[in-house]
Amino acid sequence: AGAAALAPLLAEAGPAWERRWSMLGCGDLVRREGCLYLYREAPSSRELGFQLRKKHGVHQELLSPAEVARLEPALAPLERHGVFFPEAMHIDSPGDLMRVMAAAVQRLGAPHRRARAVQLKGDGFDVVVEAQATDGVLQSVRARHVVISAGAHSLGLARQVGESVPLDTERGYHVEYAVDAPLIRRPVCPVERGIYATPLSGRLRVAGTVEFGGVARPANPRRWSLIDRGARELFPSDRKSTRLNSS
Repeated sequence: AGAAALAPLLAEAGPAWERRWSMLGCGDLVRREGCLYLYREAPSSRELGFQLRKKHGVHQELLSPAEVARLEPALAPLERHGVFFPEAMHIDSPGDLMRVMAAAVQRLGAPHRRARAVQLKGDGFDVVVEAQATDGVLQSVRARHVVISAGAHSLGLARQVGESVPLDTERGYHVEYAVDAPLIRRPVCPVERGIYATPLSGRLRVAGTVEFGGVARPANPRRWSLIDRGARELFPSDRKSTRLNSS
C-alpha cells in the first residue's frame, strides 16, 4: 500500500524538478548519473523489492561484479553485485541550489524575512505569525495562509493553532570528507551496511542510521563512528581524507 501511494508522487518528482531547474537556469548543479545499490550476494529479479519496483515503473538493472567495477572502480571489492537505477539524479551542491531558488523567489516579488517563528494564532480569517528577528525584536506577520515547514519543530507550531499532527523527530547522521577528486560518480548504497555515499562538490557525504531522538536529546557519537568505519571500508583509498563535518 505504501509503494502504491508513493509511486505516482515519485514518478512526477523528477520531471517537476527538471522543469524547475530549467526555469531557474541551474541545471549545471544536477548530476544525471543514476544511483547504485550494492549487495554481497547476487540479487534476483524475482526478489520482492525488485518486483515491486518493476510493477510501479521504476527502471532498474541487475549488474554483475564486473559491471559494478566498470561503473565505480574506486570501490573496495566487498559488495560487488549491484542494482543500477539509471534515472536517478543527485545535486552537486544543495546549498547552491537553495541560494538560486531563494534569489528567484525574491526576484518574483516575495519578501524574505529571516526570523524565528515563535507563535501562531488565528485572527478571524487570517493567521498571525509572531517571529523573533536575529536582533531579538519581535515582529508580527499577518497572512491568509501559512505553511508550516519547520521540520522537527513543526509539531509545536501546529498545536498552537489546534492541529494535532502525529509527528515525531527522526534524526539522521552523516559524515563528510574532503576529497581532491571524486571517488564515485553517483550515489552508492551498500545495502547490508546501511550507509549511503553521495559525491558532492569537493567532498563526499556518507549518511546512515536514524533514531527517534526528539529535539533536546544529544547526538550519539557512536553512530558517526559506525558511518566512518563503513566509509573507510568502502573506500580504502580514502584513509587519509579529512573529516569536515559531522551532523
